[in-house]
Amino acid sequence: MKNTKFLYPQTQDTLFTQIEHSIFAEFFEEHTPRGIIKIPPLAYADSNEENGIVPLSDHHGEIGEHCLSNAVARIILDGLQKMLPNFQYYENESKVFSRKVHSLRKSKLHLRPMHLLHINWAFSGPGIAWPEQYYLCYVPIYGRYVVTASHDSTDVFGYNDIVIGQFKHNIKSKDHHAADIIKSWWRKRANEGGERFVEIISEGLIKKNEADMWANEIRKKIVKQTLNDIGMIHHGSKAPNQVSGGERARISVMRALLSEPEALLLDEPFSKLDRKLRDYFRCFVFEHSKNRGLPVLLVTHDIEDAKAAGGAVIEI
Repeated sequence: MKNTKFLYPQTQDTLFTQIEHSIFAEFFEEHTPRGIIKIPPLAYADSNEENGIVPLSDHHGEIGEHCLSNAVARIILDGLQKMLPNFQYYENESKVFSRKVHSLRKSKLHLRPMHLLHINWAFSGPGIAWPEQYYLCYVPIYGRYVVTASHDSTDVFGYNDIVIGQFKHNIKSKDHHAADIIKSWWRKRANEGGERFVEIISEGLIKKNEADMWANEIRKKIVKQTLNDIGMIHHGSKAPNQVSGGERARISVMRALLSEPEALLLDEPFSKLDRKLRDYFRCFVFEHSKNRGLPVLLVTHDIEDAKAAGGAVIEI
């Protein structure tokens, strides 16, 4: 439906169009307001946007898991596009922007997102940052607050902007709920092997000292859980030269797993462990790899290691 024009009449609602109402109703799992017919928003993905914002395919041309989330974020952030992260580069001596800035909403009224925080996750090269900017916005009619995350490119999620959480209207605790959503978002990233952010670009409702404290607490919990998983819960305060060779081997393997690799090469990873610990940690590593669909190439002199891996065995 990429060039389809909407045949349904626009509503008299001064805030949202019918397709926007349908996007919100679908995302919040609510009914549209009385008198507004809900249409299936994803059926109109990539349609002509002359009547307002519609869901879009991601940068792979697919209707992925973040499609509806992105549509909600784009409605909310439409009036702030020039303030959002936007990666730029040169192609054929012309400047190219990752974010296409053009207002699409037809409403005479605009939502008022509140700036929460702007961070940089990492530097992947000289001057090349990985920013993430958060906004909190109240969506009237549906009585929800929404927290969005904006990026300067579509590389990570397929879109520049997505929703990372939402909650029902409660003015007294909105800052607290928004903070919980961001902490949960960072915790998820940390559990998937992500590093702590490297800098805070700008503060909003969330201040630098709060953000630093949350990030440090999350990392400490991840470290504590990891040490517990490998039977080293009481070794957290020790220096590297205070642990045994077998303990260093366990730490090395866990550091590799926490980095979210696309494949794992293990060279005699269990050789320095005693038999009981070897069986436990070997099962832990292979189960962890299997659950994440991680290809593993194991080099070992121990046939029991090879059998535990559960794959093809090549003897040299």
